[in-house]
Formats: sequence, structure tokens, C-alpha cells
Amino acid sequence: MNSKVLVGGLFLVGGFGITAVTYVAAEGGGTYTVAWGAMLFGVVQIVIGLAQSSDDPGPPPISEEEAQRVGSQTILRCMINMAATDGNLAESEVQAIQHASRTIFGKELGEAKIREVAQKMISDRTDLAAELKVVRNVISWTDADHAVTGMAMVAMAEGEMRPAETARLEDYAGALEIDQARFDASLARARQAMMPAPA
Repeated sequence: MNSKVLVGGLFLVGGFGITAVTYVAAEGGGTYTVAWGAMLFGVVQIVIGLAQSSDDPGPPPISEEEAQRVGSQTILRCMINMAATDGNLAESEVQAIQHASRTIFGKELGEAKIREVAQKMISDRTDLAAELKVVRNVISWTDADHAVTGMAMVAMAEGEMRPAETARLEDYAGALEIDQARFDASLARARQAMMPAPA
């Protein structure tokens, strides 16, 4: 079997498994995780694997571009999820998400899309920690650092982080296997980025 198909199948099954387990555990009003990042990555790998010829001696490992695409999509969702922690999306948080998306990932995100995703996360009480644990196997340490920086920027959009935002940021950083030194460096970068421009 083509190794890309195998890897894709594992991610797809793992994503469905995380979603199913957390959904069952959430019955009765709890939160659950839709591990769409893992499932999307799995489908992409299966399609690529099936498109390759059967006599191919072996596919190359996942490209940096593919890994960044999967990682950045999940990381952007985490930034939106961070803003939705208190159940309300402030204008300053929307602007922080757009700023972080531009500076870290070079992506433009419209306000309407941000609010649409945030509202779904609020209504579903989405927690992305399990999804991040899967994505950590794909993205680089640099992208993981950028994730924490971007989420911290969003959390600081209305001033200092609230306890619920701090707890969520630490939870997501833990899922990304970020140690204390990297965490502190990411917070410092976020504070620097969120400083008002000199007059």
C-alpha cells in the first residue's frame, strides 16, 4: 500500500476517533471536538497517494507546504477559538485575529468569516486541544511557536489576558508540547506585537 494512503488513513481514522469519543463523552451538555484538521490532512494524503503510480518506489515525506497549510488552518481556528472564550467576539479581537493572520501566516481573513466560525465554536463549545495534539505531529516547532504567539495576541486584544484565556492558552500550548521557555518567548513576542505604534 502507498505510504501516503496509509498515513492519510491513520489521520482520517484518528480524526474520526477523536470526534466520536469526545462526542459520546459530551452527551448531556458537555463539549466535544471535531478534529477536522486531522481528517482534512488524512483525505489530502489519501488523494495524493492514490494519484501516484503503483510502481512508484515510495512517496516523498509530506511537503513543508502541505504541513504548513494543515497547521495554519488549525492555528487560525485556535486564534478564533481564543477570542470566543468568553462567548463574545469584540471588535478588537477580530482585528487582532486579522493582524496575526497577516503577520504570521500571510493570510487575509474577512470579519464575516471570523464571526461565523467564532459563533459556531461558541454554540458548540469547541475545545481544540485534542486536534492540536494530532496536528503537532505535522507542523514545525516554528509553526507551534507562531500558534502560541497568535493566540496570545488575540487574548491580549482587550488588555491583559483574563484567567479563562490564560488557562485555554496554557492548555493549547501543552497540546502543542510547548515548554515553559518557548511559552514565555511567545508571550513576549505577542506583547511586543500588540504594543501601540508610537505617535
